[in-house]
Amino acid sequence: MKNNFKYIFYFSIIFFTQFIVSQNINDKDVSNIIVLSNFLESENYSYSCFLKEVQNINVSEKSLLWINSKKIEASQYGDATSAHITLCVIKDTIFYLNFSFNQRNTGILKKKARTNKDLSDILKNWDLLKNEGNEYLYFEYRNFEFINDFKSKVSNYLGELTPVKLDDETRVEYELLIGFNKNYDFGTACYGGNKRPEARDAIEKLIKKNRIDLIKNVLRGFNPEGRMYAMEALFKINKFDESKIDKKDLDVIKKLIKLPLMIRTCYGSLVEDNFYESIYLQLKHRLQDDATNPTR
Repeated sequence: MKNNFKYIFYFSIIFFTQFIVSQNINDKDVSNIIVLSNFLESENYSYSCFLKEVQNINVSEKSLLWINSKKIEASQYGDATSAHITLCVIKDTIFYLNFSFNQRNTGILKKKARTNKDLSDILKNWDLLKNEGNEYLYFEYRNFEFINDFKSKVSNYLGELTPVKLDDETRVEYELLIGFNKNYDFGTACYGGNKRPEARDAIEKLIKKNRIDLIKNVLRGFNPEGRMYAMEALFKINKFDESKIDKKDLDVIKKLIKLPLMIRTCYGSLVEDNFYESIYLQLKHRLQDDATNPTR
């Protein structure tokens, strides 16, 4: 009888060990990150290779950053977690990649890392953002050679940025509006809850602080939607009168509306892509109406 219990106990240990190993191998949350790590170590940062090798990817949004440059929004789904992914690509080369997990998913991954050495070793190289007591895991890759090439192409067309001084009250807003890797729509009241895009609050803060120098840089900056916010701000600051806008800024606006780039706009729950020229004409008409009917 004692021997029977011994064998039952022995085989139970083997089964439990095999179950844990099997769970680690088949756990999509773990395997997703391991496969991503292998892709990054291969140093073959092509978008086509990324789609082929990195598993469980769902691409939700593609938009042009510049000619031959695009920004891609995607998600990666596991068994219990999901990651938000931003990629920036020149032709087929990834020059920026960001994987991020919200607080809930971060907690799940940290818990799984306690029993999985491979996952634990990988996450040691990731960053942990702490904000108001919450923790967010994220990984960021930048190819500075390609980033500089991208920025150079934009500046060659729109003009160089002017050196500016940033304080704590405007740094976050400025970096949001000018950063090529930042994600937001152009609008005022958006989505089901008529939420204001964070970039709307950012540009209005720069207007309130009278940081015209920062707004002029955003107009020449690297975020397509940010440029549209800056264009709108210059109209507002100059009382909707084009003749009052600085000639250099007006020249940049004229260059922008000639670009074959579409930006993401939102009007309530309607989200769509529009060309600069189309939004520019709508904007002029709307702002002129606001100026002549201030109490409307």
